[in-house]
Amino acid sequence: MLRLGLTGLSLAALILTGCDATVTLDSSDESTQEFSIVDEANGDNVRAHMTFLAQDLLEGRDTGTRGYDIARHYVAAQYKLLGLKPAGDNGSYFQTVPLMEARTIDSGHAMQIVRGGTTQDLTFREDYLPGTSYGDTEQALSAEVVFVGYGITAPELSHNDYDDLNVEGKIVAMLPRAPANFPNDQRAYYSSNSVKAQNALDRGAAGVIGLWTPEQETVFSWDRVNEAVWDPRFRWVNAQGEAFNGFPSLASGGVLSLEGATKLFAMAELDFLERVERAEAGEHVSTNLPVTLSFTNESEQKIIDSYNVAALLEGSDPDLKDEYVVVTSHLDHIGVMKDSDEEDVIRNGAYDNAAGIGVILEMARLIDEMPERPRRSILFVAVTAEEKGLIGSDYFAQNPTIPAEAIVANVNIDMPIFLYPLGDVIPFGADHSSLLTEVTEAGNATGFALAEDPFPEQTIFIRSDQFSFVKTGVPAVFLVPGMTSNDPEINGQEQWGGFLGGHYHRPTDDLSRPYDTDSAARYTAMNTMITLDIANEETRPTWNEGDFFGDKFGANR
Repeated sequence: MLRLGLTGLSLAALILTGCDATVTLDSSDESTQEFSIVDEANGDNVRAHMTFLAQDLLEGRDTGTRGYDIARHYVAAQYKLLGLKPAGDNGSYFQTVPLMEARTIDSGHAMQIVRGGTTQDLTFREDYLPGTSYGDTEQALSAEVVFVGYGITAPELSHNDYDDLNVEGKIVAMLPRAPANFPNDQRAYYSSNSVKAQNALDRGAAGVIGLWTPEQETVFSWDRVNEAVWDPRFRWVNAQGEAFNGFPSLASGGVLSLEGATKLFAMAELDFLERVERAEAGEHVSTNLPVTLSFTNESEQKIIDSYNVAALLEGSDPDLKDEYVVVTSHLDHIGVMKDSDEEDVIRNGAYDNAAGIGVILEMARLIDEMPERPRRSILFVAVTAEEKGLIGSDYFAQNPTIPAEAIVANVNIDMPIFLYPLGDVIPFGADHSSLLTEVTEAGNATGFALAEDPFPEQTIFIRSDQFSFVKTGVPAVFLVPGMTSNDPEINGQEQWGGFLGGHYHRPTDDLSRPYDTDSAARYTAMNTMITLDIANEETRPTWNEGDFFGDKFGANR
């Protein structure tokens, strides 16, 4: 799961009353049977799957590694044990995801700013980190710089950072994320680096460089970014061998640190932090910078295969079984720390996201053991390369192993942390569509309040695998365990903050973290009930009228 921030949190919880979580089903002998999802959901089963997947043996399940391969075969074996049908390629549980792996190499990279007869060399790691190419292995560009604010064109909000600017053949320098005064939905969408890169390319830019900001530093420190400078980057590859969203004709200069950005603007006789403050206040701050930026970098590139793991629980209704609810969770994590002096270098990813895989496997068991099958079919997909930018889910959503038009909804599970007795969940995506009904009913039945998004500035809705389906027009929901603890002796917000600050993407996200079995069971039950409600409804979920994502992507259906 991508990075969250916890500065200035405020929770507004909608407390919901409980209702009966028992479903009554007719058995084949016409007697009545009752099956309690809440009673049958087993948090120990979730923990058992976590225990295997977060072992040191799997070395952090990094994409394209032996550890990930062990994990995918484990998940496939669990599917088979439940009797689920293979839903990958060629009658297998595996969907091959061809990937371009691009790795910036420690040579041939440099960056300098030129104005008139003055040249200032920037210092690697201190001032900049180099970019990565998905086209030519060597990039070299020297061009004028245009500061384009956030790099966003949002006509429905009367916002255009490129207004009155000509960026043809130039390098655009842009801030991360999107303006705070954008509505949450638009802020999430327009924060996407791919959306920004395409916007720059459409306007003729030759290169792009990111600018670090004080807000970004509070979210993910420059020191943490430095740790990953030589880690490979990935894009999935289409049938023509091209990297999807690789933007090979847009040279990537990488990113400037606060110090580097300050030096760039100082050379242009401008105050970088003053421009940032004005941008954050909603002002139009784009301007030509009277400087030239030159950069070079080199990348190693190769094509590798990774795998999504897909299984089908077939529906029972002759008219609806050819429609599908897709349940997703990412199987990968980020592997072993390199060049580290720490004794423990394996980033096991117990909560991120062995826990999520444990949940979907327990969901599959619960539904499989019900007296009657749901009306629609349910597809369980453990996806690869989420940590590389939602790559596996994006590949599946664009190249599904079932008819794309038959996917009615996505239920996504990512980094459910069960550190304390959970009192609420944050239902990302539910308020965009009719799925809010199913989510509310399931929350009632499992004793969870629904909390509002406590960190809208983090644009979480676009930062996990459900967004891959949203972009194809599919309504989706992603339940994040909230920060309200049912134990008055435990401060849930402190526990969340402690995990993110001290254990997220670190070797200590391992099996030594606290684990509340009852919370895992209730969270699993809630997601199971949502999935079943969608599968059994007569009509498909629908986008809300006037919803930003529905209007933007719904036509894709």
